[in-house]
Amino acid sequence: MVDNQDWNNVQFWAAELDKKYPRTNLISLSNQKLTEMILSLESAKGMPALPQDKVYYFALKSAWVIVQHGGVDDSGDVPDAYI
Repeated sequence: MVDNQDWNNVQFWAAELDKKYPRTNLISLSNQKLTEMILSLESAKGMPALPQDKVYYFALKSAWVIVQHGGVDDSGDVPDAYI
């Protein structure tokens, strides 16, 4: 188990996922496949059950997008009409 980490630290898990699965297409990634991917991580060994809430997966994918873009959340730079 990872010291001082739990499933709620989505930034940590996003970074770990990006190390093992770089350039993953997150738009087509199902929650089931994401579950398989995160449970395959060495740092996930010994952790309690993964949350099953859809909001958790949305938060994790959102954090992962930021990691994929170099840690920069540029969503505020895009006018709402383009989102």
